Parts: sequence; C-alpha cells; structure tokens
Amino acid sequence: MDKTFDNYITDAESKEIVEELKDLTYDPGASFSPLILHGKSGVGKTHLCEAIRQEWENTVIYPAEEIKARIIKVLSNEITEEEFFALFANHHVIMDDAQQFMFLTEVVDFGWNTVYFHWDAVQDLIAKFIINQRENGFYVILVFDDSFNKNRLNQNMRFVLPYGEVLRVPEPDRDTRARYCKEAFHRHNINFSDEEAGIFVDAWGPTIPRINAAIRAVLAKRQFRTGMEE
Repeated sequence: MDKTFDNYITDAESKEIVEELKDLTYDPGASFSPLILHGKSGVGKTHLCEAIRQEWENTVIYPAEEIKARIIKVLSNEITEEEFFALFANHHVIMDDAQQFMFLTEVVDFGWNTVYFHWDAVQDLIAKFIINQRENGFYVILVFDDSFNKNRLNQNMRFVLPYGEVLRVPEPDRDTRARYCKEAFHRHNINFSDEEAGIFVDAWGPTIPRINAAIRAVLAKRQFRTGMEE
C-alpha cells in the first residue's frame, strides 16, 4: 500500500503536522527551506516523507549512508563542494536519518587515506547546500530521530534555519493506535471491540511498527491453525 497523507494514522496533534505538510506540497517552491522533521522511532516520519515524495515531482529520498559517503568525498578532497551540490541538482532532496552524519565525529580510515569526519565541517557543508538548493528553487528536508536539538547546530546551520521550519512528529495516542489496530484486523475479517483493541495496543507498545509486527504474528498463527484444521 502506498504511503500517502490520506492513510497516515493521525490524532488531533499529528493532524496539524499533516495539514502543514500538505500546505507545503501545494507550493513546493524553495521559499521555505530547510524543513526539519524529527520524532521518535516508529512515529511515521518515513511515511510522511514518502507522502511528500508522491505529491512533489522531482523529489528523491536519500539514505544517510549515501549522504555520508558523498560528504566524505568532499572532506577528503575527492570532489569539490560545487560537485557535491551538482549531485543533487534539479530535484528536492530528503535526507533520511540525518543524525547519522549531522552530529557525528569520527575518523574514517580507507587504508590509503584517513578522513577526519567532524560534525562542524559537515554542518557547514549542509548549510551551504541548503542555500544553493534554495537559490535554485528546491527544498531540502532533513529527517532526524528524537536526538535532534537546535543547540547542536552550529552557527551556519542556525543562520539558515529561520528560513525553514522545524516540525516534531508526535507519537499517536492510545485511541488512534487502537483504531488503527481495529481497521487492520478488520481487513482480514477479524473483528475487535474497542476494548479488545485497546488491550492489544497496551500490550504491544506506543509505535505503529511494533503493533504491525504483533498483527502479522497473530495473522500468521491464525493462518497456521486454519491450515492444520484443513
């Protein structure tokens, strides 16, 4: 099933986030960039990014490892900053799991070359990249887990931040998770009462991925039992 704004599970708080993102997709000019999405694991950040990608033409979601590999090429002088910018030319860019490169300091040893990967140099590069994208009419979206903190941004990133927005994706409340659970089971002809759905989500935790895993386990067990009876 495609991940869209319409099938994102919302409560009152997260519905405001979805409506704000929808407003952005109606006018995907770069007057509003960067957009920072952050929240705990399993709250649906990836779902929202996929929804944005479907709404906007020329949008690419990049995993953190790919971004980091390209940043290392700049820091090791294999490519210039301009060549780095050109790798993302002519499309909106969504950088997933940005905490894996924005707040990281490490030594990367290639045997023939050692790169000192420092978060300050990385943030300088990303800030310049955001400005370059904005000047060319394209968005940059940075997706973080709940470790995101504005105080961990350096001066250059803080300079570009007021031109964009920071949105925290909240955890769905209990009623929303129970409704999701009921609908998921109903699609497989299993009827849960509100009370049963509430007990189920209480047992399996606050995130949709954990609930999905539990639902899959129940359905697999039910299928197995049906097969045995036949």
